[in-house]
Amino acid sequence: MGISEDSFVYALSSNQAWAGYKAHQNPDFFPRLATGQSPEILWLGCSDSRCPETTILGLQPGDVFVHRNIANIISPTDINTSAVIEYAVDQLKVKHVVLCGHSACGGAAAALGDQRVGGVLDTWLTPLKAIRNANKEELMAIRDDKERAIRIAELNVEAGIKVLMANMTIQEAIRDRGLQVHSTLFDIGSGRIRDLGFGTTKGKKGAGGTGDTETVRGNHDEDIRKLLENLTREEAENFRDALEGALHEYSTGTQAISTDLYNQPPRTSVYSERTGATTLFMPSSSPVGHGVKVVTVSSPHANLSLPTISPTGSLTLYSPEGNPIGFLHAQTLTAFRTALASSCLLTKRANVRTLTVFGAGQQAFWHIRLALVLRGTTIRTVNIINRQFSENAKNILKRFYAVPIEVKEREGWDQAQFSVLTPGYGEYERLQKEHIRAADVIYCCTPSTGELFDASILTSHEGRKKGRLIVAVGSYMKDMRELPSELLTQATRSHQHGHLHYHKHATEGGVIVVDSLDSALKEAGEIISAGLGPKQLVELGELIMIKRLASEEDSPSQYSAETTSLSDSVDKLDLGSQSSAMSTVYGTRPAGNDSGSSKRSTSQSPSRSSSGTRAASPSGFHLPFRHHKRTMSQRSTAEEKEHQKRDDHLARWLTSGNVIYKSVGLGLMDLVTGLEVIKLAKARGVGTCVENFSP
Repeated sequence: MGISEDSFVYALSSNQAWAGYKAHQNPDFFPRLATGQSPEILWLGCSDSRCPETTILGLQPGDVFVHRNIANIISPTDINTSAVIEYAVDQLKVKHVVLCGHSACGGAAAALGDQRVGGVLDTWLTPLKAIRNANKEELMAIRDDKERAIRIAELNVEAGIKVLMANMTIQEAIRDRGLQVHSTLFDIGSGRIRDLGFGTTKGKKGAGGTGDTETVRGNHDEDIRKLLENLTREEAENFRDALEGALHEYSTGTQAISTDLYNQPPRTSVYSERTGATTLFMPSSSPVGHGVKVVTVSSPHANLSLPTISPTGSLTLYSPEGNPIGFLHAQTLTAFRTALASSCLLTKRANVRTLTVFGAGQQAFWHIRLALVLRGTTIRTVNIINRQFSENAKNILKRFYAVPIEVKEREGWDQAQFSVLTPGYGEYERLQKEHIRAADVIYCCTPSTGELFDASILTSHEGRKKGRLIVAVGSYMKDMRELPSELLTQATRSHQHGHLHYHKHATEGGVIVVDSLDSALKEAGEIISAGLGPKQLVELGELIMIKRLASEEDSPSQYSAETTSLSDSVDKLDLGSQSSAMSTVYGTRPAGNDSGSSKRSTSQSPSRSSSGTRAASPSGFHLPFRHHKRTMSQRSTAEEKEHQKRDDHLARWLTSGNVIYKSVGLGLMDLVTGLEVIKLAKARGVGTCVENFSP
């Protein structure tokens, strides 16, 4: 390579020669560099010695701000990378962020060969191995080893771009000043860089998330249904990841600086006496666009002589600048996005073998379908309970039977058994109880005005032995409810500290999970009838980004020998007077704020004050986000153990305990999911395009 035996001596000598040459060529070169830097490019690449960014770009010192690591892995939890991005984008105001992979990558080869390289390297390469596992069929179909390594390098860049596009610092810069994000691959054999086509496009057209704001893409319900029914597991996970990120930011405001990044105004409704239907208007906005969904559905109190109107309507999407970019039918989209939010909790569960589902409509179908896509390898039984053996009940079975066998085998549920139970069956009550108690997950997907089952089935000693995820999404008004009040009261009951019992009961969290605190308190019939307040609720967005979860192997038992709930445990920890949730492991409320001062103005980001500073958690419940923890030198070992204990309790509750999730729906869910549908439709050439729609 032109380096002598004593490479370091050679390098120093070469530096002297280079510095002399540059100074002779341009006497102002080094003095100018010493005054400061103003690079236009942030380069995120691999540490490989064969990929020197300034050299291969033909640029000079001062032109590129650089961050490199092994295999150019971009992780949302890597504070090193996050700090580089924040400095380059916020302080240096770079115009381009470039993520570059390369051919002949040693990290890619190690991941493909499942090689153990030892030390921290094995841990570092975990994301790359996950990409390999998620794309195993495609990669193994490539016979040439070099081409296979190039393909996983491309997939690694694509995954990294998704992380970058979800970064709030980058999203703000895209919106405010047209920052461009590029995906590239450097071919060491030819010395050339190839654009992979992910990220943004020129100017601000990429800010809307579709890459073309002059084109409006329209998709009718059949388009959307086919797209979503044929999602691979990886694609479904991408949808879920996008929604998780938005909900987390909505609930916690972890990275936002301004007050208008995520807005979720209250929805409004209009009731029609003529049709007996309610029309809902649901606006929302985010850094990458805004939208409004209008959906009409029959009211549960409508005159029975009137025709039933299934949820129908449309979602209109706009770029941050207001240009229309999409018009989507809302029927399938609404059911899918609701199930997608529920899946954020489903995928954290340790056991998902038996599903029991109330209802047979679109919501029921999509909750089951996404569960099969994401957890199909463990699901063996799906019990559907419906008020009658209706056309919906027949059709939902037909739809699952019609899924091609190769899809069932790929997703792992080809041996799963399906059943439908209705009150017309002679032993309905006995079988209903059996189905409910056998369930690992219970989905309630009916617009019911009364409880779907007797509370004692789950609140009795026998019913509490097993931990379950219970999801209620069918009721959306204050006079509707699916779950019995006693079930919610049991889940949120506060016990005296130190009170023990010796029954084996599943771990309780002491709270109900909701999609929106404000909406749940105003519109969720179950929450209202049970008399629950903010301190007994926690938003889904506060939970879903917690990565460390106990597995069955980590935790010897899903049971708790004590009734102290997670919210009780948190209250016992003395954290001093700090009120910022970002400055301590557990957030604390300022004195005198027991009423949930977190109630937020609908005109600003939910977790920010008007000054843009960090406000209290939106609920009265505060979570242990350990990535904000203080060092061991800043707190005692005893305090560290207390925090670890509460982390473990939280993990047990989410994975194996009794978790109840109540959703009334958020426009933000439609916005995020709709933008992802637009991207997918564009990639697959599905839908109708209106060119040059905007002036």
